[in-house]
Amino acid sequence: MLSSFLSNFNWYDFGAKSSLIVDLFFVLILAWVGNFIAKRYLVHLFQILLSRYSQDWSKIWLRYGVISKASHFVPALIIRWFSPLFELEQFPYTKTIVSVVLSATAIYILINLALVANAFLRSIEDIYETFTISLKRPIRTYLQVLRIIIFGLVGISITALFLNMSPWTFVTGLGAATAIILLIFRDSILGLVASVQVSSYDMIRIGDWIEMAAFGADGDVIEINLNTIKVRNFDKTISTIPASALLSTGVRNWRGMVESGG
Repeated sequence: MLSSFLSNFNWYDFGAKSSLIVDLFFVLILAWVGNFIAKRYLVHLFQILLSRYSQDWSKIWLRYGVISKASHFVPALIIRWFSPLFELEQFPYTKTIVSVVLSATAIYILINLALVANAFLRSIEDIYETFTISLKRPIRTYLQVLRIIIFGLVGISITALFLNMSPWTFVTGLGAATAIILLIFRDSILGLVASVQVSSYDMIRIGDWIEMAAFGADGDVIEINLNTIKVRNFDKTISTIPASALLSTGVRNWRGMVESGG
């Protein structure tokens, strides 16, 4: 790369080792410059464009650092792109080093992808809650399911990298462990089914006054999650109710009485 370019002009007579060091230094500098440009200018440009549309949305994206986290892809991709050029026949160990670097950058990109996706979904949730429809149709449950799927796929991909096998082969190998996986995520699956039915039949909304004697709940719904529903009782205590209990336990919703002015 850089050493070859300089050698074409007969500026330096680089040996193999010195050439490798110069090229490595060049790639590290290039990665640092790419990271600097992405953080200093691209993130700032995106914030300016977004703030022109909505100041509130801009603050939400800035709070969770969606674009700032996404800028971390730049140096990793630069290092990953140039790494194969460091495989030299006269130095057999370089092939192993390059293989380790490629695996390390792949793991870094996957982890950062999960973090970016998580920040993005949290931003979407906060933006959605600025609309009144969020009181009738909360999406937190569905976003939590997406987070579980994303982190699960990233975890599978990283494990497959460590085992030096394709993710698909690794997933098919988990067939025997399906029962264990279902047992681990039993509450999440039941909560998802309950949340879909609660949303479809409009059984409970955030702000509704509900009563569930079995759980000592008598107050306003303040949060609906994948596995739980939080109720602020009138004595200011908080009751946490399993989402699946809505389908198996009687719940009294006083929304009709409140809306009628009773």
